[in-house]
Formats: sequence, C-alpha cells, structure tokens
Amino acid sequence: MKNRSLSYLICVDGSPSSIDFFNNFLHEHIVMGDRVCALHIYNSSNPNFLISPEDLRFQLECQLLMKLPGNDFAFKFEQKVEKFTSIQIVKSIPVVNPNLLILSFNGPKGPKKKPGEIGSSIQYSLYRSPISVLYMKILEFRSRLPYRGYTWMVCVDNSNRALSAFHLAVRLHNTNFDRIGVIHIIKNTEESKQVEEKYKKAIYESGVNGQFFQLECRPEGKGVHSILIRHLCARDVNVHFVLCGIDGDRAEAEGKTGIGTVPVQLVMRAPCNTLIVK
Repeated sequence: MKNRSLSYLICVDGSPSSIDFFNNFLHEHIVMGDRVCALHIYNSSNPNFLISPEDLRFQLECQLLMKLPGNDFAFKFEQKVEKFTSIQIVKSIPVVNPNLLILSFNGPKGPKKKPGEIGSSIQYSLYRSPISVLYMKILEFRSRLPYRGYTWMVCVDNSNRALSAFHLAVRLHNTNFDRIGVIHIIKNTEESKQVEEKYKKAIYESGVNGQFFQLECRPEGKGVHSILIRHLCARDVNVHFVLCGIDGDRAEAEGKTGIGTVPVQLVMRAPCNTLIVK
C-alpha cells in the first residue's frame, strides 16, 4: 500500500473511557510513520478525575512507546487558562499542525442538555476547528468484529470536499478487511450520474474494497441528514465510521459555527463514530 502516514492531535480528559478510546485508536489505526500528539487540558483548581496529569502522561507515554518506538510524537499537557476548553484545543492545532483532530472525550453536558446530546466542549471544538475532526462515540476492536474489519461510510455530493472525504477514508482504512461505502442522496438526476461515475472511478483507482450506492430524496421533504441517519440506523447496516463530506443547508444560527445542518445532525444522531471533513 502507498504511503498513508498521517498526523493526529488526540484530545483526552483523563476519564477511563477517554483513555480507552486513546489506546484503542493507537492499537487499531496508527501505523509506523504516523505522528501522534496527545493533548490534555486540566483544571488544577477543580479536578474532575482521580488520575493526576502526571500519572495520565505516564500511561499515555507507555502506550505510545509500545506503538511508535523512536517515532516523532509529543505531549501537550496544559492547565486550563481559557474560559472554554474548545478555544484552547483549537489554539493547539496550528502548533501541532495535524491532519486530523480526534476528540476522545464527552465533555460536560450541562444542566440544559438532553440525554444523549454531546457536551459543549465537543460541539464548539467541532464548530471552530479549521481541520477535519473525528468524534469517537463507540469503542470497537477489529478482532471482535464478524469481518475483522471496519466499515467506513462516506457521505458525498459533487463537491471537492466530498472527494477529499473519500480520499481520507482511503488513507484511514489500513487492513484488507476494511470496507468503504460511498453514499449519495439523489436530488438531481444529471448530478447523480456525474457523482456515480466519479466515485466508481475513484473506488477502482484506489484499489480499496469499496461500493457506491445512492438513495432517493423522498418527496415528503425529508432532509439529507434524516435520510442518512435513517439509513445508518437500519438493522442491516453496520457502519463503524461515517465521514461527512457534505455540508447541507446552513441555518442562520448554524452559519456562525462553520459547519452546516448535515454534519451537525450526524454528530448528534449517528449511531457510530463521526468524522467531519473540512
């Protein structure tokens, strides 16, 4: 396989679930040549977890040394100085210069949040990040899956961003057992033909185990995000990562966040790990 090395900024908060996500990502996704930086922003005046920043750093360092011995990796353990954690996360991006920001924590949801909604730190990191962001929801190992591989679902339209999402999925999938599905919601017949030709060619040229398919936009006015989420929640669909390469309509309030309706709804409602491509 051609060189697919990537650079990651992985945010952790010290909770057991966050540490598990970090270790899982190292084990399942990192290959030699990749670069990893772990970011932990802690509040010394109001610690949320039993583990100290020093003990957390030791744990992560041991895992990184086992996975990437002698490789270029770094740690950023910072005391919280900004009012919002998301601002501090975004400020770290140009310093580390990663290809992908990974959020492996939930963040405080606050008293006004409904059960199942993501925390404000996650929401605003997604909104403000200038690079693609992966929000980890589900912890799964390839060895425990029926096909020993992940299924990556790429949501596309005819834009360059959507094509970038497909190429990112190709770089992220790193075993012959992984599969890539490319899904397009038909709203215009002529455009749908162009999209189909483009992605069937891209799948063939990439050499991945991939499939292209389209769903019709129903006349009852369901939005693209509703169709995608309904498909992802279907019993016979088993997707582990969904990559959103489309934006959807931007409501006035959402226009200020930098991402549109479709990625917002996928992050909130998709039953799998969600990657927003920017």
